[in-house]
Amino acid sequence: MFDRRNGWMPDVNAYLFTATFSDHSNVEFRCSPEYDYSDAYNQASKYANVLGRIPEIFRSRVDRFDLSPGKC
Repeated sequence: MFDRRNGWMPDVNAYLFTATFSDHSNVEFRCSPEYDYSDAYNQASKYANVLGRIPEIFRSRVDRFDLSPGKC
């Protein structure tokens, strides 16, 4: 997963969650291992909820969503 803080894509054991929306589209959320499991799940849920409010035509090309804590 990409990490802007380092400017590259390190190999990490990320937490993976799949959000399935009612229009039959799926988005994979990849959360940094810097989160613990419950924080990773809460962050993925929060962003999946927001992403689900966007019309499908605008999120149709979103396949993966990477989440990392901290500031850029």
